[in-house]
Amino acid sequence: MSIVVCVVKHNNEFCIAADKRAKKDGIINDNYQKLFKLKEDVYFGMTGIAEEGHKILNKLMYCTYLPPTGLIKFTDLNFQPSNKMLTIMIAGKNEKGDFFIWQKNYKGEIVIADVLVDKIAFSLSTNENSELFNNYLSSELKTGKFIEEAIINTIKFASEIDDSISKDFHIVMNKSLHDRTDYKYEETNSLP
Repeated sequence: MSIVVCVVKHNNEFCIAADKRAKKDGIINDNYQKLFKLKEDVYFGMTGIAEEGHKILNKLMYCTYLPPTGLIKFTDLNFQPSNKMLTIMIAGKNEKGDFFIWQKNYKGEIVIADVLVDKIAFSLSTNENSELFNNYLSSELKTGKFIEEAIINTIKFASEIDDSISKDFHIVMNKSLHDRTDYKYEETNSLP
């Protein structure tokens, strides 16, 4: 019941976003925070059962002294496969100053996006229709759109297909977390 998307272009442009719909304690909330800053240039995103995601996030908040690779190892060890639908994404800059995208789902499957200087890397987490949404994001990026525009369009598309995904979202660009309740790209450009 959500979507988190991260795109890195040429290892120098970074954008991560999540819709704002979540189910917590059986109640649907349309203004729910699913992106969190763990430390400078490192972010945590989650899709699925909010309570389970917060258990991992709360543990991670005690480990923010760790480098990004340590945060990933800690998350991997503490997030074991279960029947509780959840996917965790950790993304940002590593110790070398390179961007990374790492995610793990409730089945124990791990995705690590290869971030190269001459390529665009992305990872998308959702509970349903992941292939459809991945293909849509890929086609948006192939047309040469700015990465934030491609992400915004993908979330809009996903919200039209899946009513468990909100059309409103949080987005992180240039180290800033922003609330977005519209899709106008021109306004995206005006963000700090």
